[in-house]
Amino acid sequence: MSSPNDISMEEIPLEDDERNSIEYKILMAYAQRRLSASKYGKLLKNEANVQKSSSLIRREVKIDHQRDKDGPSQGAVDEGETANVNHVADKLAKLVASRSQESPSDVSFKIMCRASGQEQDDSALPDGSEGKEHDEEKIIQTIVSLLRQSGDRLEEKIKKDRVFYQHFKDVLSYTFFKRITDLFLEDVSADSTSEPGGQVQCKKVAFTMEVATRLTAVDNHPMNLVLGFGLKYLREHFKPWIQDQGGWEKALTSLDQEEVE
Repeated sequence: MSSPNDISMEEIPLEDDERNSIEYKILMAYAQRRLSASKYGKLLKNEANVQKSSSLIRREVKIDHQRDKDGPSQGAVDEGETANVNHVADKLAKLVASRSQESPSDVSFKIMCRASGQEQDDSALPDGSEGKEHDEEKIIQTIVSLLRQSGDRLEEKIKKDRVFYQHFKDVLSYTFFKRITDLFLEDVSADSTSEPGGQVQCKKVAFTMEVATRLTAVDNHPMNLVLGFGLKYLREHFKPWIQDQGGWEKALTSLDQEEVE
């Protein structure tokens, strides 16, 4: 029987076209702006190890011929868009930094109170399959609460509560990441009811990257699993919208309008 971590590793095998995609490049550039130099350095080291391991595995697999037959990868990035990766990451990081300084809304406060009230018995999470779903939901609520407060609070919780961290590692999967991000973005939507739809979408994209970056900072797995989860979430939930807008730069023009206002 596979453990949750086994499932996680199988769910997110990053292919070359995914690693070279515009979404992944922006996610990495965003992480560089939001993580400390040491944490980002660790992320890059893990990334280099993953690519080295991947290349060794694929050395025996003849994929070039198949790619020639299939044509250019859909994840390929044109030169003009690549040049704008840093500009896009700057905009998203600036948005998150400005929003993080604001006081949480009543909706946010209720979520934090609900989750923080559960923290008291996090270390006493019961064993057995009966309470697993309930326990996982408590971990999710706690993480969302800590993410809303500040990045350091989650890291502090992970460092001082090893039982909580072990449970986090045990349930870490794309489904788990998606649930955290969905819940976090519900809160973002509740805080943005008076804003235009384009700005709300931009906020959701930015905070998806923030969730992925902050969870990556506390996940010690050498494969950067959470970044892969973030990439998958971005592609599933926002890629069609970004394409409809005409690309990343055009999709983020509403942020320029927000600054003017």
